[in-house]
Amino acid sequence: MKRFIALVLTFTIFILLVGCQEIQAPETETSSSTTNKTSNVMKAWSGEFSEEELKSAITEYQSNYTNIVLEHGSAASVSFETDFEVSSCSVSRLSRTDDTDIEIELQSYIDLFIETKCNGLMVTIPIDWWYAGDDSWVNDYLVWSYLVRVKDTNGSSHYYYFRVDYSAYAQ
Repeated sequence: MKRFIALVLTFTIFILLVGCQEIQAPETETSSSTTNKTSNVMKAWSGEFSEEELKSAITEYQSNYTNIVLEHGSAASVSFETDFEVSSCSVSRLSRTDDTDIEIELQSYIDLFIETKCNGLMVTIPIDWWYAGDDSWVNDYLVWSYLVRVKDTNGSSHYYYFRVDYSAYAQ
């Protein structure tokens, strides 16, 4: 009887362990001409713009996220899903990073006029819009950071942060 109970308990534990494991589909390669994965975009914070929140987001991104790599000659966009219905979105800040991966400060807060697309919960931002064939910037600044302000249907602001590595784009 003890063996039977031990066998049932062992089988139950095995089933629970198997059931608790997260089943993941294998990652597939995505070309830079397609939309990049959401894992490269971080929800930074909700509320008003804050330099302290931005600095905290930059630190977290450097530790836990990877830059989006834009390949040579490709047209690319970044798409990510929010957890709310989007009413508007804009790229609020764009900054270069130096060779030590430190974001170079801009003189002021900026709203850029980049054509963003908002559809339901999805936001799509083109990331090759500003490159006009001038390779002179490539030697100095290979990684650029983006801060995106997304507004929900209640008018609340939510900020998303990501970085794009352009080192392979102009080559």
